[in-house]
Amino acid sequence: MPHSFSGGSSTLTRISKLIMVHVSALLLELIHRLIWRIGWINYRGLRLAVVRGVFSPKYTITTDLLADVIQQMIKSSYEVLDVGTGTGALAIIASRKARKVVAIDIDRRAVLCAKLNAILNGSSIIVKQGNLFSPLKDERFDVIIFNPPYLPLRPRPPLGLSVFFAEGALLESFLSQARYYLKKGGFLLMTYSTLSIKGYLEFLLRKYKWKYVKIRSFRMPLEEIYVIMAIPHGQ
Repeated sequence: MPHSFSGGSSTLTRISKLIMVHVSALLLELIHRLIWRIGWINYRGLRLAVVRGVFSPKYTITTDLLADVIQQMIKSSYEVLDVGTGTGALAIIASRKARKVVAIDIDRRAVLCAKLNAILNGSSIIVKQGNLFSPLKDERFDVIIFNPPYLPLRPRPPLGLSVFFAEGALLESFLSQARYYLKKGGFLLMTYSTLSIKGYLEFLLRKYKWKYVKIRSFRMPLEEIYVIMAIPHGQ
């Protein structure tokens, strides 16, 4: 049975949730400003360059949860796609096991950052620039990884679309297209948060006919972050 992602939000007032959203945004911005000033991080055995405007995997629960799942679920025969790769951290982690990994980001700075990090860490990931699946042709994958923005605020510098979303169009576009880039038996791994628009992910998964299950979660006083695995109906 699919899980409900409301995460007990019915017990929270709208005011407390809004406060938590803004607090989370502020903390992420402060952490990233510090990391960008340093320019380098160590993350799960990787030495990563992080330039201004590129989302850092360090101290972010969504990335940690996905990294755990990737390390457990990726097989040596898999071909993997990482959408919105940022520094390339998750793609490089996946490449430790997978046969092939392609990483995509719309931001030129992220693409350059991911390419540099692949070289620094001896990874053979293929990095492409484009919006969601636009750089792909007839490629299909066993696993598609997506760590989307989830704070329901208007995108603003310096983090922009890596953290914030206003209308949710990015998530809908992703879920409407992803099935066409999966091999038979393939699946999605993606993160979400109860701080986001209540019921929105469930609505989109039903609308675009995905079967899904929550496979990992981390609960905080006013928020739950989780990883879902999803497969297209009829598969």
